[in-house]
Amino acid sequence: MAHDAGGNAVTVHGALAANFVIAVAKFTAAIFTGGASMLSEAFHSVVDTGNEGLLLLGMKRSRKPANATHPFGYGKELYFWSLVVAMLLFTIGGGLSVCEGVMHMMNPEPIEQPLWKSRKPGEGGFRTFRRSKDPAVFVVAAEDTAALLGIIVAALLVYETRALVMGGSAVPEVIEEVREIALGEEAITVVSHVLTMHVGPSQVLLNMEVQFRPDVTSAELFETVERVQDRITEVRSEIKRIFLEIEAMRGVGRTPG
Repeated sequence: MAHDAGGNAVTVHGALAANFVIAVAKFTAAIFTGGASMLSEAFHSVVDTGNEGLLLLGMKRSRKPANATHPFGYGKELYFWSLVVAMLLFTIGGGLSVCEGVMHMMNPEPIEQPLWKSRKPGEGGFRTFRRSKDPAVFVVAAEDTAALLGIIVAALLVYETRALVMGGSAVPEVIEEVREIALGEEAITVVSHVLTMHVGPSQVLLNMEVQFRPDVTSAELFETVERVQDRITEVRSEIKRIFLEIEAMRGVGRTPG
């Protein structure tokens, strides 16, 4: 798990550096062309750079150890900052684009470098795209398509992160595997509920309600509970805390005979 976290941090650091370089390049192009669209793209890259910084902050804070006020740790910090990033993709990035566009509509200025234009006057955009031999046309089209896809990704990020912040459960495969481990014990007859909640990207809390055979002894009960807990953490290392609730039944704690 530590290796995965380190790899994720390296990826985010790389993305932050790349977005910073891209932002500088776009601002440079915007200065030379005076184009509102290029300046808007530069602002987007600045927002992307800030987003990577917020993700790094969330990753750092999520590794803080548990304490008295946060007994389950700070794993959800990463979910919170991921949600902030998703909202920034909509608000700051979109807001800056709208403001910049309105400003240029109110104070129009000619493009200072006509050679940077991607289509000729009087030609339709689609026709120009098909007939153009200028690779810049395809680059701009691909960039705008990526921006639209980014909006979709941001919406999905908001949806998924919201669910995790609210206490999202583990995937069904994990729940079923935990249930099978418990039912694999001869002393356990019924598994009533398996409740899980992500308290971090690789930290899951498990609460399971089970019923034992009526003739089970106290010693057998405790041994079974320990085996179940050990087996679950062995198979699913992301499950950090396990709470087993034992349903009331006759004969628990009594020696048969």
